[in-house]
Amino acid sequence: LKPLEVTLYNEVDAESAFDLFARTESVGQFEENFNVNLKLKEVESEEDVLRSIRQKLFFYKQDSLSEVRYAHISFYKMHAQEHHAVQPINEMTSGIAIEGLYSSVPSMKDEENYKSGFGTKAYSIDEQNYLTRTIYYVNELAANLRNGGNDSYRKGEAIFSRTTTADEKTLEKIFSASYWVTFIDPNMDLEFFNKYDGNLVVIHYSDQYSSSSRYDAITVTDKSEQYYAVIKEFLKQKEVEGKDDNVHNTIKAFNTFNGEWLLRVIGSKGHFDREKLSIISAIKYSVAYFDHPKILWVPISLEEVLRVAGAVGLNKSEGVFTAKNLKVKGSYSDDLLLIGLENDENKLSLHFYPIEVKVGFNKTGVLDKARTQVNKTKKLFYEALAGEQGETFKGRFYRNFFAQLLISNANKLDQSNFWKEKTYKLSDEIIEMLLKDDYEVSNRLVSYIGDGAILSFQKDAYHRSANLDDDVLLLNLTEKDGYEGLVIPIKKMQHWIQAKENDFIKEDMLSFKYKVNK
Repeated sequence: LKPLEVTLYNEVDAESAFDLFARTESVGQFEENFNVNLKLKEVESEEDVLRSIRQKLFFYKQDSLSEVRYAHISFYKMHAQEHHAVQPINEMTSGIAIEGLYSSVPSMKDEENYKSGFGTKAYSIDEQNYLTRTIYYVNELAANLRNGGNDSYRKGEAIFSRTTTADEKTLEKIFSASYWVTFIDPNMDLEFFNKYDGNLVVIHYSDQYSSSSRYDAITVTDKSEQYYAVIKEFLKQKEVEGKDDNVHNTIKAFNTFNGEWLLRVIGSKGHFDREKLSIISAIKYSVAYFDHPKILWVPISLEEVLRVAGAVGLNKSEGVFTAKNLKVKGSYSDDLLLIGLENDENKLSLHFYPIEVKVGFNKTGVLDKARTQVNKTKKLFYEALAGEQGETFKGRFYRNFFAQLLISNANKLDQSNFWKEKTYKLSDEIIEMLLKDDYEVSNRLVSYIGDGAILSFQKDAYHRSANLDDDVLLLNLTEKDGYEGLVIPIKKMQHWIQAKENDFIKEDMLSFKYKVNK
């Protein structure tokens, strides 16, 4: 058992679990207070376990953050302003979904700070929906109870809280004294940290996906040298130019698509590095290859879907959209999902397109297995989200889950400038249609690009190709493409694929074959 030193900073004198532990005198008392069983196979006596914890756990309390002790990791909760304010309800992003049966408290950024509260921006209230009307008027009433309810009644306003970023001196103290800093239930989003001055790097985050703008936690560090060094060394090994801008953009891409990849690449060696780094390239190549003037492709990590499906304390196998929950068995794709957003004369369609990514000597057996995974994954999505199943409450819950994923990931793509020339900022009208389940899960593109794709970065290959077989598109690229794709700007990549002369047949591409109403 390694020694652990904990310092608690609190402006108010409140009892913590550590205070309770200090007063705990027996094993029975410990197990009752903390609901933790101290019985271990390796240790005969529970008293010995408790004694070891006492010897190794050191706890300190400080009244303020005037002096911050060094820590490997610090957990920080930024408090909202104590005095709440009132604002128009239609200026605050809405957390309502599924006609009011599902809701959350969203957060949004205005010119000066981050605010959270009840709102109807991008979700108009239906006069026939008594539930959402009740929610609206209760919030309006609460805002009018100030001053004992003696003020004139003001319609269309609600209470909100705000988190200012004025305590940046405090943040600097914490950053300089800590290796990692985890912000608990932050009201601000990734954009705040991505635009923060200095060497700050987001290394991990956990999405709630209950609303399009909240995170359970965001972990950052300003000791970013090792993260840059690992990526730079990887690029150097693959004979790819590792400029600081290239490395920075690669790290930003990791954080855009998955809150865990960067941590795991740093802590691993070998095939995992190659595979996960190549997924960033796969995302860029796939959105460039399938680019269409009428379809906005939003890439999502399928692994992230499994991970965040358990955001309410469930594990991956017991999450929301999992094979176990959907009562299906077998192997499914867990690499990449493209959701294509098509708005044709205010009729919204979503195209679900799974992609399996392979790197190395991808022989027939490997590709056949990947093809089966893609087919089964597409079938799973379509059966769960469309048709009669999509009309059930469970189906609508799943549809809302993916609508939130789409909104959240589009927002991250917009904030990270993933593709500056492409508009990933969704309009309020599109967001409202998504939140109100006013969209179709479409299969229209199957005859053009199949149910899904296998993107193969083939070792010792020098030719690129795209072949549709058994409703799965096999997109063959070279292993070198997988590494160079990390640093090639996506605009340049799209122009090379769609316009320049190369191995790909332009007449076979979605942009050429799929014609939509002007």
